[in-house]
Amino acid sequence: MKYIYIRQHLAYGLYNAVKLGLTTSIANRDATYATGEIIRGEFYPVFKIIKSYLSLKDIESKLKRKYDYLNIKEFNGGTEFFNIQIIDLIEEFFKEEGIGYKSLTKEEISKLLHVYKSEIIQPEIIQPEIIQPEIIQPEQPQPEQPEIIQPEIIQPEQLQSVIPHPQHEWIARDYQIEAIEYGFNQLMTNSKFYLELPTGGGKSYITYNIMAACIEDLDLIIIQSPRKIVNSQNISDKYIQLINIQKENILNYSLDNNIDSFLKSNTKLKIIIVCTQSIKLIYKYIKDLKILIWFDEAHYGIENWVKEVLQIDSDGKQQISSEGKQQISSEGKQQISIEEVGQINAKQINAKQINNFYLTNTENIKYRIFSSASPDRSFIIENSSIFGQLYSPTTVKQLIADKWLCPILPHIYKNNIENVNICTFTLNTFSSKGSKFGFSFHNLQEHAFELFYQHYIEYKENRTTIKPFLLVGDDFYSKLLKDLTEEEKDKRSEQIHRIKLIELDYDYLDIATFEEQFEEEYISFNFLEKNKLKRAKKRNIRPIAESNRIGNHLAYVVAKYSIGYDFKLLNFIAFNCPKLSFKDIIQCIGRGIRPDCLGIYGSNFYKELILLIPIFYNKSTTSTLEKSDYENIIEVIAYLLSDNVGLTPSEIRQIGSGMGRLKQIDTGAAYTGEEDNESILLDIMQYIGRSNKSMTYDQAKSILADKNIKSKQEYKDFYISYNLQFYKSSELLPTEPNTIFADFNWIDYLSIERGFNEGQYYTLEDCQKQIKKIMKVRPELKNNLLQLNKLTKQLCEINMQFPPYEFWEDYYKISINSIIDIEFLFSD
Repeated sequence: MKYIYIRQHLAYGLYNAVKLGLTTSIANRDATYATGEIIRGEFYPVFKIIKSYLSLKDIESKLKRKYDYLNIKEFNGGTEFFNIQIIDLIEEFFKEEGIGYKSLTKEEISKLLHVYKSEIIQPEIIQPEIIQPEIIQPEQPQPEQPEIIQPEIIQPEQLQSVIPHPQHEWIARDYQIEAIEYGFNQLMTNSKFYLELPTGGGKSYITYNIMAACIEDLDLIIIQSPRKIVNSQNISDKYIQLINIQKENILNYSLDNNIDSFLKSNTKLKIIIVCTQSIKLIYKYIKDLKILIWFDEAHYGIENWVKEVLQIDSDGKQQISSEGKQQISSEGKQQISIEEVGQINAKQINAKQINNFYLTNTENIKYRIFSSASPDRSFIIENSSIFGQLYSPTTVKQLIADKWLCPILPHIYKNNIENVNICTFTLNTFSSKGSKFGFSFHNLQEHAFELFYQHYIEYKENRTTIKPFLLVGDDFYSKLLKDLTEEEKDKRSEQIHRIKLIELDYDYLDIATFEEQFEEEYISFNFLEKNKLKRAKKRNIRPIAESNRIGNHLAYVVAKYSIGYDFKLLNFIAFNCPKLSFKDIIQCIGRGIRPDCLGIYGSNFYKELILLIPIFYNKSTTSTLEKSDYENIIEVIAYLLSDNVGLTPSEIRQIGSGMGRLKQIDTGAAYTGEEDNESILLDIMQYIGRSNKSMTYDQAKSILADKNIKSKQEYKDFYISYNLQFYKSSELLPTEPNTIFADFNWIDYLSIERGFNEGQYYTLEDCQKQIKKIMKVRPELKNNLLQLNKLTKQLCEINMQFPPYEFWEDYYKISINSIIDIEFLFSD
C-alpha cells in the first residue's frame, strides 16, 4: 500500500508546524520515530493512495513543490516541515491531479499501527507456543536515515532470529503478510494448507517465511516441483537467506543423488529439493525423519496422486493403474502373464503406500504446504482432508491494479485449421502491436518446427525483420538426425532436409544467448531514456517508432517453458496449436504477465502483454462454430472474464484472420488483420444458448442482486462472463431478458430501489420540474432534445436524484416522451 501522511507532535505545534511524508508501511514508519520522540506524536491525517499515474515519490515531490510557500525553512529542520495549513490543501491537490485516494479515520490508522502487534489466538485449541512468524528483513533504519520499507510484522520473542545480512532487500506487500499469518496458523492448527497465488505474487517468499517460523524440531524440509528449473529457482540465494541455512545443507536431488551421505551429516536442519518424478525414490531415506514438505506447482502431478491410486473394480479384481499401463507400454509388451500382473500390482501397492506417506502421514510429516497458480479448485475443496484449506490472498486483477503484474490485452480470431497463413497473421499481429519478445506455444516439437520454418523463410526472403527462434529442447534434433530408423527417416526426409538447410547468423536454438542480447538492448533503451518514457506514458503515447531499433524476437516453444520460465521482457504470447489444453494455456499466460520492473520497487511501468488466441475450426464451407471448436476457448475466455482476472468482454479484442501475404509488417503502420465486424463472442454465446435454457426470473434476479448489477452495460458484461463460466449448467442468464420474461421491467429485474419516500430519486412530478429548471440554466442541452438517451444521461450527471438514465421509462412506467415535454422545451 502507498500512503501520504502528516505527522503531528507537541514540539511541532510550538511553531504551528506539521511533518509531511510518504511510506508504504505506517507501522514501520512509526517505528523510525520511536527513538527520537520522548512524547510520541501521531499520524493524522493519513491518505491511502488507491490509483495514480505518478509514483509515490513523485506525488510527494509534486505536493511539496506546489505548496512550497508553506514550507518552514528558517530553522534548518528539513524540507518536510510545513505550516499546518497544508492539511486542508492536500485533498484539493489529489483531485487536481486525478489521484484516487482515501482519507483514513483515526480508527483505521490505529489498526495499521497495531494490527501486527496482537498475538495469534486460537480459541478452540490450547497452543501457547503459537507465535507470529517473523519475516526476515534488513535492520530497521534510524530516523535521520532514508526510510527502508519493512513488512509490518513484529518479531515474536519466542522465535529464534538470525538475520544473515541478506543481499536481496525484500519489501513485503500487505496480502503477503496476511498470507504468512494465515498459513502459519493453518500449519499450527491443521498441519496443512493450499496456497493459490498468481504467478508473480510472491509464492516462494510467502512459503519461506512460513517455513522459517516452523523449523523448530524439524529434521528436514522437502521442496518438490515438477520441473528442474522451478527447483533451482526455489533454492536461490534470495529465498535461502530468509531461513538461515547454509548452502552445504541443501541437496538438489536432480544434480546429486547421494542422499544417504547427505543425511548423515551432523547438521540439524537440511533441505532436499526434488522433482515429482523422483520424490518416491527418496522415501526409504527420509521416512523416519521429522519433515515439512512443500508441494510447489501442485496442480501438476500431486493432485493426480489423489486421483490415481490403485483401482479395485466392483468384482473385487485388481485393476492395473495408468502407472502400470505406462510401465507395460515402456517395456514394449503386448500381452502379460498373471504373474506379471501380480508383480505390477505389487509395485502399485508399494507406490500407493509411498503416496499415502507423503499425503496423509502425520507422525513424521509435521506440515504440508501445497501451492499453485491454477489448482483444480473444486477438487481441492472436496479433498480438504488431504490438501487443507484452499487460500487465495489476492487475484491477478488486484496484482495488475497494484502494478505487480502487467495488463493483459487478449485478441481472439477464428482460423481454419487448414489455413497455411497462420504464420503471416502471427507476424502481422506481433509487429502491429509493437511487441518485442514473443512466444508461440505448441503441444508438439514438430508443430513448433513447422511454424518456425515458415517464419524462417519469411525472414530469409526479407519480408520480415522479426528474428525466429526454435526452443523445443536438444532432443528434437537428435531424434530426427540420429535416433530414427531408416524407414522413419524416409517418411520424414523433407523435414530433415529443411533442418539441414537452415542458415542464420545468430544462435536460434539458445535462449540464454538470446536473452542476454535482447535484455541488454532493452534495458539500455528503457533506463537511459526512462524520463522520455514517463512523459510518453503520461501523454498516452506509445514510442513504437523510437523502439524499433530494438531487435524483434519470436520464439516457437513447447511445454517446458509453460512452468517456471521467467523473463520480464516477454510481451507477446500466441497459442498457435489446437492441441493445447486449457490448463496449459493458463500456465503459459503466467509466463508473460511478470512486470517490467521499471516502476517503483520493481513494479510494472510500461509493459503490456498481447495474447493471440485463435479459435480453430476445420470446415471448408462454413465458419460457424461447433462443439469441437468452442470447448477450449470458452474455458480460456471464462478465465479472463472471471473475478480472478477481471477483464470485461469489451476488453477482449476480436480481430480478422488477415489472409494474404506479408505487407510492411515492420513499420507498425500497415496491418492486414483489421478489426472484424462479426462478433466471435456472440457466436459463442449463441452456441451456448442453443443447448441451454434460461433460468427463472427469480433465480436471475437473486444472482444480479448479489453481484450488484445496476445497468444494462453491467448486465451485458456480467451475463457473458457468467454464462461462459457456467456454460455446462442447464440454466443460464438470458441474453435479452425483456424478450424472455412477461411484463419485464429493468428496475425490478436489477433490484433498483424506488426511492420516492426516502428522496433517493425524484417523483415524476419533481423530475419534470427539475428538467425545466436545468434547461433554463443550461440551454445548450436543448441540442439533444432529439437524442433523449443522451439528454437523460447528461441530466443524471448534473443531478444524481434523477433515476438511472437508461431506465426512466421503467422507473416511471410511462414513455420517455411523456416524461420530457419536448414541445414545451422547444417553445420555451
